[in-house]
Amino acid sequence: PDGAGPKNTANLWASYKVMSGWASGLGIGFGGVYGTQLDNLKGFTGFVVPDYLITDGSLFYERGVYRLTLKVNNLGNERYWNNRLQLQQMRNVSASIMIHF
Repeated sequence: PDGAGPKNTANLWASYKVMSGWASGLGIGFGGVYGTQLDNLKGFTGFVVPDYLITDGSLFYERGVYRLTLKVNNLGNERYWNNRLQLQQMRNVSASIMIHF
């Protein structure tokens, strides 16, 4: 619906994991999200949400059923807003442990 978000968005995520050798299980990931300008709120608020490109990166280590990940979101520390005109998170770091079963 109108006002639900940018008219056009695109995202991409790619990762690579070493499969053999001393670094087996070590991996890296990189990706991003692009959103076009959101101007359908201009009539109500006078504000146009500019287009944005947010990039993220991660390092991970996978062994057996476990995966440890360190991820950096919003690498470029870009200021961007959602369709409710709320400022979104600036650069931040997260760590996770995943168990596959």
